[in-house]
Amino acid sequence: MKLIPRNIRPLKYFLKHYSLRYQLLGLFCFISLTPLAGFVWWNHQTTRTALIKSGNQSLNAAASQTVATIDAFVRANLMAIITEAQQETLASYLKAAPNTSPDLKYPALNTLNTLIAKDKIFLVSSALLDTNGQNLLDTHFSQIGQDESERDYFQVTLATGEPFVSNVEFSELDGQPYLYFSQSVRDRETGRVVGVLRSQYSATKLQHIVLENNNLAGSFSFPILLDDRNLRLAQGYRDDGNLPEELLFQFLAPPEPKTIQELQAIYRLPASISTNNATKLTQFDEFAGNFSPDRPYFDTILSEEKKIRYAGALERSQTISWKVAYLRPKSVFLEPIKIQTRNNLLLAFGTTIAAIGVGFGMANVISSPIGSLTAIARQVADGNLNARADIGYGNEIGELAGTFNTMTHQLKESIELLEQRVQERTAELEERTVELRCAKEKAEVANQAKSEFLANMSHELRTPLNGILGYAQVLKRSPALPEKEKEQVQIMHKCGNHLLGMINDILDLAKIEAGKLDLIPKSVHLASCLQGVVEASRVRAAQKGLEFVYQVESGLPEGVEVDEKRLRQVLFNLLGNAIKFTNHGTVTLQVWAAAALDSDRHCLGFVVRDTGVGIAPANLKRLFEAFMQVGDRRKQSEGTGLGLAISYRIVQLMGSDIEVQSEVGKGSQFSFEIVVPLATEWEMPPTKLQNHTIVGYTGERRRLLLVDDRWENRSVLVNLLAPIGFEMVETEDGQQALEKLQQQPFDLAITDLAMPVMDGFELLRQVQQCPKLQPQKIIVSSAYVSKPDQELALKAGANAFLPKPINAEKLFQLLADELELEWEYAEDDLLEGTTSEAEIGITIPPIKQLRAVYEAAEAGDFRRVRRELERLMADEPEYEGFVSPLLTLAKKLKTNEIKTILVQYV
Repeated sequence: MKLIPRNIRPLKYFLKHYSLRYQLLGLFCFISLTPLAGFVWWNHQTTRTALIKSGNQSLNAAASQTVATIDAFVRANLMAIITEAQQETLASYLKAAPNTSPDLKYPALNTLNTLIAKDKIFLVSSALLDTNGQNLLDTHFSQIGQDESERDYFQVTLATGEPFVSNVEFSELDGQPYLYFSQSVRDRETGRVVGVLRSQYSATKLQHIVLENNNLAGSFSFPILLDDRNLRLAQGYRDDGNLPEELLFQFLAPPEPKTIQELQAIYRLPASISTNNATKLTQFDEFAGNFSPDRPYFDTILSEEKKIRYAGALERSQTISWKVAYLRPKSVFLEPIKIQTRNNLLLAFGTTIAAIGVGFGMANVISSPIGSLTAIARQVADGNLNARADIGYGNEIGELAGTFNTMTHQLKESIELLEQRVQERTAELEERTVELRCAKEKAEVANQAKSEFLANMSHELRTPLNGILGYAQVLKRSPALPEKEKEQVQIMHKCGNHLLGMINDILDLAKIEAGKLDLIPKSVHLASCLQGVVEASRVRAAQKGLEFVYQVESGLPEGVEVDEKRLRQVLFNLLGNAIKFTNHGTVTLQVWAAAALDSDRHCLGFVVRDTGVGIAPANLKRLFEAFMQVGDRRKQSEGTGLGLAISYRIVQLMGSDIEVQSEVGKGSQFSFEIVVPLATEWEMPPTKLQNHTIVGYTGERRRLLLVDDRWENRSVLVNLLAPIGFEMVETEDGQQALEKLQQQPFDLAITDLAMPVMDGFELLRQVQQCPKLQPQKIIVSSAYVSKPDQELALKAGANAFLPKPINAEKLFQLLADELELEWEYAEDDLLEGTTSEAEIGITIPPIKQLRAVYEAAEAGDFRRVRRELERLMADEPEYEGFVSPLLTLAKKLKTNEIKTILVQYV
């Protein structure tokens, strides 16, 4: 789909979803109102900028005027104290101190009184201080004798000889804030400083000066006087709009504790202050640092104080390190802008209403005939092909109406012709549908008949095979059978198993074609699953003189969820073909963890590679077809051509494909990858019975009940189990078996499913319904081996399922599991392998070299284990007898067995 720019999409939506009338109205309003909106916006911005600039200029002017008033006050008092300090009476008094006569004291005191007479309200006292800071003479008698040497107004004036005005400082006598002016007093004859003249002003004088400068920038505007630490010395209005009742020495921003301590040390704060020592103007420092008189209001906001926002200007004093912040509430400051904005909006609203009215009338004139034509078109769309547009305009709309009527007439004729053809085609389709339904029913019947036929054929073939393979296993276990006859029995057993494999392949292919082959994943131990395939394939490769290589990379997951049976079936088929079509060289199975998709899934890769005859390119396309055999024709007689077809379809069910690379004369490679979930818990495969001849079992004799309508099937079980000590009772159907079970106890029953009178399923149901017989253990052994049949048997109450033909090894394993048996073996087998190394002339390598092999096995490094063992055999051929069995175990990746053997030596 072609992408539409975002700014075009709203217009496209408007044109698509709204009628022509509203589109014309919208277009007219857009054309007429856009210039108006631009003018209103320009006027608003211009007026707003002018008003803000004017307001800021007023604030700056007010701040400058307030600072000028404060500077004038400071200069006047400095000039006054400079003048008085030049009086000779003061210098004479200070030179004679402390032994002064009344003749010197009273003139000096009169001079001090003259100084304070200039402001009897706020000028508290005048005093003479000697060069040590002692108050020698003061108009405020209680301060005479006070040590003022640590005050800055004394120290600075004494050091520089210049006049000085202090910050607001607190008196140690009454704890009130004062402002001090000071000037040094010199001896006229010598020019030497003989003392300091200082005057003491009440700090409330500052509040009066500030109050006189309220409303200079308009209503509710006021100044705040601040010292160099942003300590509020005076304020015009309170935050509630009233005049302040007293001086509040507050910081504009919360101070650090050490700042308070520093100011208290130099008397600029009282010894004890209230906890409410700061306002909420937390951004004042930033405002003061970035302040510029030319900036608009929105860049000069101080902060919020009690939910009131202020516009402000800042001006610094020229005579003392103070500054004035002149503030005005935002609501008052912006009021003219709000009024101007409201007027603009009213103008825009009125103009918009007028434009919409005019536009609506124009749109109605243009869209009405089009609306009539649209109504006629809607009638035609609803099926009324006789509707006609009657519009008498001579313009383009009238021409459009005439064309529309002609089109409607032609459409009516076309539809009538089409309906006739549809009726004819419908009759044909109905006949075809009946034919297809009959064909589908026939196909379903054929598929059902095919499935029943294959199931019955499987049962009928497995039943005689059970006798053939069963007696072959009986004869193989017979100690009286000569060796030559045992070989013949082995051939018979192998041929029977080959036939059984063909039957299983044909059934699997039929299931795949019918879509009934389902994967049944379960948690398995991956290494154990693969080890069985590797060991069987290594034996087959060794029989042909081939080298079998098993390469497994590190990082394989330990447990996975997979259909173990089908995965092994695929690997057996691929490895079997590789061994069959390889005459010399190597067959390799490579397994690796391709990738970890996430924490719960892994991708496993499998490669089967051989150095065999290879496959011609022309045969690769037909390689996975059923019953298709390619390659050496002499090898084709050894198979059915189903193995690769079944394997290919199983891998497809697992979500992958088998890939083939082959070159004639050099070999082939089959590979596939599957995604498997990880498993944390799994059941280890049952341990196979040792390769010993079972001659009995420990404990009391066990009684078995054999239920099968065919005597040959019962005979196989009798000949396998009677020689090793089992007592058996035979019955031919479920009814007889049920009677026997009610008459006497049995340790276990082995029953067929398909029997006359009462089949195996009914027998299982009868046993489960009888409380007395419910504990009875039953193994079902049947030639109906499909997964549904097995599940039905287990659901009906069977403890286990044993498919026919019976495998003696699996039979013995099930008996051991269900009856908890411990087998007894032939003495010759038990004595096998007990000969010591010394008796058969085996030389044991040194402990140091054996320890290196043990450490490699402990680390799970299979390659290092093989290298160490091969090095031992190459260095000392006499170690071969000891090393060869270990090397065989190493090739099988059996590190635990290697460690078990070596631990007794290292």
